[in-house]
Amino acid sequence: MAVAFAFVFGILVKVLWNWLLPGIFGLPIITYWQAFGIVILAKMLFGGFGHHQNGHHDHFHKKIDQKWHRFIGVDEEDDSAEWAPGGSHKNWKHYKQYWKDEGKAAFEAYIEKIEAEKKKES
Repeated sequence: MAVAFAFVFGILVKVLWNWLLPGIFGLPIITYWQAFGIVILAKMLFGGFGHHQNGHHDHFHKKIDQKWHRFIGVDEEDDSAEWAPGGSHKNWKHYKQYWKDEGKAAFEAYIEKIEAEKKKES
């Protein structure tokens, strides 16, 4: 089954490449084996095409998150870290409920205020 899938996927990549990329970007037409190589290269570079076992996928994303937090200077364990305006990124989990409770009304009041100011200026 996997061999059949790989064969069909290689053909699909070849057909799509040869249909789109030469006309759009002026790239050359490719053979089946080149398309198959692109699929293998994409798998090696980006991973993905299936489900990861034993939590590998979650571990990968956790490492990416840790690198991002280090890059932006946020200690992910520190609730006072302020990478987002107005407070900790962990507080964003409350955003949906805030919007339901207060945000929509506050936003509508703000819009009315802006429109009233525009009318004054006119």
